[in-house]
Amino acid sequence: MKREHAKKCMQSSGRRFYLKHLDGETLSHRQRILAKCFECMGGYADGRIDCKIPDCPLYELMPYRDRETKPDSTATGGSGQAV
Repeated sequence: MKREHAKKCMQSSGRRFYLKHLDGETLSHRQRILAKCFECMGGYADGRIDCKIPDCPLYELMPYRDRETKPDSTATGGSGQAV
């Protein structure tokens, strides 16, 4: 996604961090996750909604994830703990 497009996208928790990333600023792990979700979701062009990609390793941290949706247990090896 280009900077010009990102600036036109709706305000979201990842937009600011995505733009900081493009500026070469250092981001925390959480900020990087939010920026990646923003990029992957096309700048939330359809609104700030759940991406519905439970196979994504970042899905549990997705800022607009439907909290009732349970991530696939294979992501934790079925044990409930990250592998």
